[in-house]
Amino acid sequence: MISLLLLLLTGGDAMSQKITVSFDAIAMAKNGVGLASETDSKPDYNFTYFLDRSTDYGRSWHRLSAKLPTGHIYELACSNGTTFIAGCIAGFTTGHSPKTVILLSNDSGMSWKEVYSDTNVGSITNFCTLGNGLCFAGSQRGSILKSIDGGISWQNIGGPSGELIRSIAFGDEKHGVAVGGYEIFRTLDGGSGWEECQFDPGVGRPNFFSVSATDASYLVVGCERIAAYDTIFSLVMRSLDQGSEWKATVSNLHNPFSSVASPTSNCTIAVGNSGTIDRSINSGISWEPVQAGTVAMLNRVYFLDGQTGFIVGEPAALLRTSDGGLTWNKAEVTE
Repeated sequence: MISLLLLLLTGGDAMSQKITVSFDAIAMAKNGVGLASETDSKPDYNFTYFLDRSTDYGRSWHRLSAKLPTGHIYELACSNGTTFIAGCIAGFTTGHSPKTVILLSNDSGMSWKEVYSDTNVGSITNFCTLGNGLCFAGSQRGSILKSIDGGISWQNIGGPSGELIRSIAFGDEKHGVAVGGYEIFRTLDGGSGWEECQFDPGVGRPNFFSVSATDASYLVVGCERIAAYDTIFSLVMRSLDQGSEWKATVSNLHNPFSSVASPTSNCTIAVGNSGTIDRSINSGISWEPVQAGTVAMLNRVYFLDGQTGFIVGEPAALLRTSDGGLTWNKAEVTE
């Protein structure tokens, strides 16, 4: 969904993009077992969905043959130890609303069971896991889901505005930030209550895609359209005080950022259209471009730890770093 919006914002024609393979989401456990969701599309708009698995920290991947109990996986996360959760959409049939489904796997992706379903929240857009069984999920229709048992059970705790929630990040169990569309929200009580953050992004209108957290610091990335010049810039919003105050910086890049991750307290990686990878080592104050080796649309960046990270996108973009985002190499998937 973000990739389509970025294409439209940057003047691309989504229908003319001859995409055959896209990687949509990725997650990895501390023991080096990882999962990536893959979509293969044909010219007649028939789509086939797969799950790819790695057992060596993402150096190599192979496609799982087991059929998933539902359709397209939009989001993946490792919720607790080797337990994985997946956000899916199922039930696209005439006269029926599509159903949002959360799946859980206790055997590193080899088998799955449905643990949550709802026809009212829209697709799962983002998981945020805190490593102690506490998990949050944002949704297309503005609901935020919460789990306190590693994803086994979920509760809809509402949302800040009823609008799209693209990304959620928590610095600790109580303090978190959610973004979507033109707004930034924060919670001080573990998601029970949310308040809209006030900010001045500059002279244009912002559109926020992703947020990352390190303790009390948050970085929000997106784009800003400056109508007077018919121009779009990458936009970074930065807060150092649990989301109370925000400052904006606009880069000179015309490709908006779609995703951000902070592998360490000082290092941040942001990715976007046309193979854009930018790296900051001063908490988002300044950025330097990193060679991607691709011009693909990069939709998601994810880090397992301070050194090992991944980027997924389309067409056929599955990149890996082992040096904190300084260099990236393409990973291959075998049958």
